[in-house]
Amino acid sequence: MLQENPILLQLYRDLVITQVISSEEFWSQHAAEYTQAKKSQRQEIGVNSAFLADIKPQTDGCNGLKYNLTVDIIECIFKTYPAVKRKHQENVPHKMTESDFWTKFFQSHYFHRDRINAGTKDLFTECAKIDDQELKKDIQSGIDDPLVDISSFEDQTLDENYGNGPSKSDKISGNIVHQSMIKRFNQHSIMVLKASTAKQQSTQSIQPQLNGSTSSANKTTAFSNQLDEQPKTKKLRIQEN
Repeated sequence: MLQENPILLQLYRDLVITQVISSEEFWSQHAAEYTQAKKSQRQEIGVNSAFLADIKPQTDGCNGLKYNLTVDIIECIFKTYPAVKRKHQENVPHKMTESDFWTKFFQSHYFHRDRINAGTKDLFTECAKIDDQELKKDIQSGIDDPLVDISSFEDQTLDENYGNGPSKSDKISGNIVHQSMIKRFNQHSIMVLKASTAKQQSTQSIQPQLNGSTSSANKTTAFSNQLDEQPKTKKLRIQEN
């Protein structure tokens, strides 16, 4: 930590190396701000695009299924699907327990929307509608990548120009299940990308404040004030050295 901060290193040399105060006193009183900031800077795990595949149900021995959820998986679900996070805040714990909430989630049409009848209504029906609205916005606005054009988000077969067929095929897949799965995969990928991008933008907006000249000046002033508050005998020892 001292090598990363020249101001803190200089203060350490002035106070500890010269035996004005002990090392323990320095870290507890003068460097508390830096040690606390270091602890709070926890590296956040990114969203794994395949985190849903890691949720593998297991039989519980009573003709039921058991899902093993970790904190990281729940965090990924909340980041990727904000609508689910809002439902969790609205219902847990005053309306249902944590276990009941996730049981309903894994039994819901929202989780199995490529398999269950679209007319099924449950706690998460509103979440699917919100996701569809967000998907439409993303398709209309697009993303800043010349290699990706999500504005042309259509389910069309690729015409390879073989045989005597038309030059461009507009045949749409008639399998509703396949359409739903393709839509879900693309939607999931877009939401994972948005969750990761949002984290990067948040980090970039905070970074200038951490490394800015104003912050360094304030810290220098704070340490100068701390040094002035030392007993006169200690200050005299610094001057004599």
